[in-house]
Amino acid sequence: MVYGSGVDRYDHVPYDSMPIAEADPSRLFAIGSLFGVPVPAHWRILEVGCGAGGHLVPLAARHQGDRWVGFDRATLPIQQAQGLAERLEAPVDLRQLDLLDAAEALNDPGLPKAYDLIIAHGVYSWVPEPAREALWGVLSRWLAPEGMAYLSVNCLPGWGMRGTLGGMLRFVAGDGPPDEQIGRARAFVELLADLVPASDPYGAWLRREQRLVAQQNDAWVFHDLLAPTNRAVWLHELVDRAASHGLQYVGDAKLQAMLPDQLPAEAQARLASLGGGQVQQEQLLDFVLARSFRRVLLCRDAVPLSRELGPTAVDGLFVRGQLVGEGKGRFRSLEGAELSISSPWLQEVFGELARRRPASLSIDELVALAPGEAPRVKRNLLLAASRGLVELRARADGVVGVPGVRPVAEGVAAALAAETEVPSVIGQRVRLDELGRQLLPLLDGTRDVATLVRTLLEQGFTVQQRGGGRLPPGALEGWLQVEVPQRLRSMARAGLLVG
Repeated sequence: MVYGSGVDRYDHVPYDSMPIAEADPSRLFAIGSLFGVPVPAHWRILEVGCGAGGHLVPLAARHQGDRWVGFDRATLPIQQAQGLAERLEAPVDLRQLDLLDAAEALNDPGLPKAYDLIIAHGVYSWVPEPAREALWGVLSRWLAPEGMAYLSVNCLPGWGMRGTLGGMLRFVAGDGPPDEQIGRARAFVELLADLVPASDPYGAWLRREQRLVAQQNDAWVFHDLLAPTNRAVWLHELVDRAASHGLQYVGDAKLQAMLPDQLPAEAQARLASLGGGQVQQEQLLDFVLARSFRRVLLCRDAVPLSRELGPTAVDGLFVRGQLVGEGKGRFRSLEGAELSISSPWLQEVFGELARRRPASLSIDELVALAPGEAPRVKRNLLLAASRGLVELRARADGVVGVPGVRPVAEGVAAALAAETEVPSVIGQRVRLDELGRQLLPLLDGTRDVATLVRTLLEQGFTVQQRGGGRLPPGALEGWLQVEVPQRLRSMARAGLLVG
């Protein structure tokens, strides 16, 4: 969402519209509940700058008993979002609307009178000051008394360095068609990295940025590095501005970002010795880590928050494992961190989460695995959540980690199976090959593996051999008998199966 004259930049170069795992309402409400923000029974969700609906529309299709509203200034993305909503039969109200007009325009009799969650991902840092103030106006007016707001922002000090690179690239890219600007920017990043020696600290930094730019798509280059507006903020300044609008800081949507656990114990102690409250300590941590991006959660200042997290803080929540079992008492997080557990009852709890990942298990179900140890189980799950080993959620999501005898595909994924990528329940985009595209719609709970193989053959599924030509029928059937079960297990782990 960019505000200015003429055609919107996002109509020229649409940004990839995708699920945002960190902005999943179930995750956000769970984090808010840890600090005392009540979880609503029924959700009223507003997304500001919803783009083509890649985040909002699949959520609406999966949670049809809740209210979903989204708006964006750009014409093409909203049209794409409306088309996606029609395909998924999602109960979502999508509007082309300028943020500058939103506070008044949302006063529509057909829309909710307030929202339990307002999501603004990729908005705040990317719009000029009048639009930022308009966003605060939307939050002030439309956030429910016990609602929360999610704002993703580029933050300092980390984005200060990247913003410097953006300034250089805007100078070099100049004007003209977007693809030409992007091409000149990419070429200049390569030139800079070649001209400055790697032994120079500046050269080392340039090479890190060169690798990042090479990994990102053209939309990221155009809308982040070449954006005419991209204002990074200090966390403490953002919190102060929120306070001027009657809002307070709840936390970060990535719980581990709030804590210094990734630092050595001595470093943690030295930071703690500087004193200050939660915001001050997190700001100091941003200084140390050179953090460049934050996912800020806010609520109204009348909500009483608690920073003392005891075992009961997780009561009523669900837990999704983010770890893999690697032998008795040994686990590895999906991000590579290793975990060793000696306690037999904790081994059982975390082993169950690993075995059934990405299914969400209730706290009560996990506590039942360790009779008499409820407080300790809850404390350890809370600790694991703070380190990214598990994810807390306000609702179960229905996915399974192991395919059933007659597998069942999740509805949104099945409806979009003809696409190259589908959005999963766990907030990922899952790439499908030809087998995946043909297999997913067949998973309706009526076919076992043998029937799936037979149906694929009857529908004319083929596999090209590397040397040319197709696999003969007998070899193809044998290949499918091996490949289909493996593919079903992969789909389950990716959050595409509910049975």
